[in-house]
Amino acid sequence: MSHLSKESKITFNALLIVPLIWIVLNHFGFLEFLEYKTVDLRFKVRGNLSHQEGGHGDETVTVEGNKTIPRVPKVVYVNFDADTLSMDEVGERPWNRDF
Repeated sequence: MSHLSKESKITFNALLIVPLIWIVLNHFGFLEFLEYKTVDLRFKVRGNLSHQEGGHGDETVTVEGNKTIPRVPKVVYVNFDADTLSMDEVGERPWNRDF
């Protein structure tokens, strides 16, 4: 069995404290709180983006027959609230993409 020097024991114990502190902070939700606050700060620093500023703006895409159409986002998030879902026009799922 190898024996550690006094300096090595002190270093080991000091470094052992860091993960223990991290575990305690995580247990009480402080790390999640910090994550949310940094996300809020990053959005404030970045500012608002319109859907046209996704890096493509007014670019067009060539499709069949040399026609061009405006580039559209690949993913669009749509949130339906309870009032919208209770409307008669909504119907049953799955919905048509036109809706």
